[in-house]
Amino acid sequence: MAVRHNSKQRTSLMVAPALILCCVDYRYIQAVQQFVKQRLKVSRYNLKTDAGGTRALVKGPRAVQAWIWRNLTLAYEQQGVRQVFLFHHQDCLLYGGSKAFATLQQEAATHRQDLRRAQTLLTKRFQGLKVAAFYAHHTTRGITFTAVS
Repeated sequence: MAVRHNSKQRTSLMVAPALILCCVDYRYIQAVQQFVKQRLKVSRYNLKTDAGGTRALVKGPRAVQAWIWRNLTLAYEQQGVRQVFLFHHQDCLLYGGSKAFATLQQEAATHRQDLRRAQTLLTKRFQGLKVAAFYAHHTTRGITFTAVS
């Protein structure tokens, strides 16, 4: 079911042009927000956090998926969101942490796969929505974000 844009005019104070969907993990939220502001140059956004980022959207129980879709639909229809940034991160506890994977490469590949699936679901459901996905991981310089395409 595709959601069509409601063309009603909104005041600039009511419109958040972007939505960040990321994990609730406190280790990453601030870094995600800094990345969006500094690297992506987006200063106004809504922030939605769910354990595992988009995992519940792509693999969660139907009731949880319905709740997330409801929130996304409200952001799209009522707040005019037309750009979504999806974030997953290394060592996510909902995925079992890094220890659940044989290698860090396997862990990153699993997150990239789920992020791509979420991108596809969102762009199919919401007309004109731009979706970008990123994977956050630790390096010697701190938290680094890699675009997922």
